Amino acid sequence: MDVDVSLTTIAARIGQVDRVIASILSQKPAPARVILHLSAGPWLLDTGIAAVPPALQALADAGRIELRFGANTGPYRKILPWLGAHFGSDRMVVTADDDTVYPQGWLAGLLAAWRPGVTVAHSAHAIALRDGAVAPYGQWFKAPVTSSQLLLPIGKDGVLYRASDFPAEVLDTAAALRLAPTGDDLWLRWHQAWRGVPVVVAGQGKLADAGQGDSLWRSYNRAGGNDATIAALEAHFRASYGFTMAGPGPA
Repeated sequence: MDVDVSLTTIAARIGQVDRVIASILSQKPAPARVILHLSAGPWLLDTGIAAVPPALQALADAGRIELRFGANTGPYRKILPWLGAHFGSDRMVVTADDDTVYPQGWLAGLLAAWRPGVTVAHSAHAIALRDGAVAPYGQWFKAPVTSSQLLLPIGKDGVLYRASDFPAEVLDTAAALRLAPTGDDLWLRWHQAWRGVPVVVAGQGKLADAGQGDSLWRSYNRAGGNDATIAALEAHFRASYGFTMAGPGPA
């Protein structure tokens, strides 16, 4: 089964991302393509990439990775351009992060758990409900898993998606940046839940990060940014599609 792995990085971590990429390239089976999305312009924590380090350029020159420069949309760079190119097809992609070294068996585990019509997460949080609404994000971590629909894939640990399992609305980058500027995992999950796509967990524990400094989670989401994003997504989906995460399935 051919699968791409797509990730992005920022200026502060580009000097170390080759370690992460090496862990992806060493997977058995190997991915069909490893795509690293970069931007010259700044966005939030990223000051922009002025030059590609020699180690990365050597990998690209050898055909082992693809380097793609584009508009800086933060974490959305690793999924929305890929989805736009392959929308509606059966092409598969695993999104990965630049601050996690992936152990051997990581990609094989995701692929082994996949079946048509599901999204596979290496690890996931339950989406907790309270009083008929989505509970504050801080209450999700200890919540029991009650439904494969009420699971949020942890993007850092890797998520396997099929292009045809997304609605066209997910490609609205302007809306994504307005409603969920640092919450790409939430943006993707809300769209798939709206269309009735369940999440399967590959049965593996959470992965430790590589300790490469700041992240969107530490800078924005840990302080309550996810709750603001969830509220915005719930309001948007209710008004636009008559859907809420706590309510009925696909319209």
